[in-house]
Amino acid sequence: MQYKKCCGFGCQCCNNNVLVGSSDIRLFVNEYRERIKQQMLREDETQKSAFISFAEREHSISDSGWIKENYEKFFEHTPNEEFIKLHFLSEMGYITSMIYTPDGKFILVGHSSGMIQMRHGVTGTVLHTLRNIQFPPKPIYALQYSRIEERVCYAACMDGAIYRIEIPNLDLSAADIPEYCIKADPTLQNLYTQFYSAPGISSCATPFVTQRSPALSMGITSDQAKLVVGYADTSVKIYDMETQEIDLNLKVHKIRRQFIPKKLQRMHFHQVCAIRCHDEKPYMFASGAWDNTLRIWDVRCKVGCMMTFEGVNICSDSIDLNREHCIAGSWQPLEALTVWDLAARKRLNIIRVQNRRPDVDGEYIYSCRYWSTTAKANMLLLAAAVRSAWR
Repeated sequence: MQYKKCCGFGCQCCNNNVLVGSSDIRLFVNEYRERIKQQMLREDETQKSAFISFAEREHSISDSGWIKENYEKFFEHTPNEEFIKLHFLSEMGYITSMIYTPDGKFILVGHSSGMIQMRHGVTGTVLHTLRNIQFPPKPIYALQYSRIEERVCYAACMDGAIYRIEIPNLDLSAADIPEYCIKADPTLQNLYTQFYSAPGISSCATPFVTQRSPALSMGITSDQAKLVVGYADTSVKIYDMETQEIDLNLKVHKIRRQFIPKKLQRMHFHQVCAIRCHDEKPYMFASGAWDNTLRIWDVRCKVGCMMTFEGVNICSDSIDLNREHCIAGSWQPLEALTVWDLAARKRLNIIRVQNRRPDVDGEYIYSCRYWSTTAKANMLLLAAAVRSAWR
């Protein structure tokens, strides 16, 4: 069947042309084929294409100017210049958790690949691998030292398990600081274990308690009797350290939550990303979740939390307790660090950053802690892991 020539402006003759044809799809395919041929001819003749081709787009002069302008604005001659040079990048994955030993000599680092390494507290040299790379990779989101057992810590993993880690006894004096170590980079061995054979079981890390839901946060009470774990399924589970059994499961079903008013809800309804136990009161702990609430709990109360503070946008492990006060870091650009009075059940004050650079987009606090001296006489406020949004 033959087609008559069409003007191509959507007039009556175009409509008649579509109706006369045996197939509308064939007509459109033929038209698209002609467009591709014309484009190829234009590209062969080094002419400018009428529409975007599939070739890679080269950076123009305007893009280079934008990059240079942002470099001069944010990076050049700024106090954070050392943060750009002194960075840590390896095949182990991103750093997702970190904790110092009580004496401050060593530091434990959890990676997104599931590996846990012990490094020197001054130089950062890897001294021992406490847990090998996990396959498939699951991040270590929380590390907590044991309050009674010496050289023992616990790690919360994304695979739903809490691992008990035995820390080796390494005696390194401050005068003999190692610049490198034979065990400093076991990347080849771990990558071989990850991709070419079954992963080996490390003698340093053993599963303590396991669940199906990912474990995002954890804490140990001051008397070392209970283990509090926050999960991604909005639950807070309290374990007995001796029997490793669940004593209390603080979770409300999704169907029941629909019939409870918001002001009367005493459970989290989003993943629990922060847990902090009180250092002096073994029955008290605080939790933060992605439901914009900060909750204070009592292990003796089995029906829910004691108090709830709303409007606290906690995104990570950014809460801490000290006596009758609680600090919380929020995911917001301004006034992100707040102090809450537990006795009066209200917000005490807002810590406003005075020396924040004007070119930083916001505060966005990931983590905050109370810092105590060795004598434990004065308590100072320490906010860390502040996100700087570069544009």
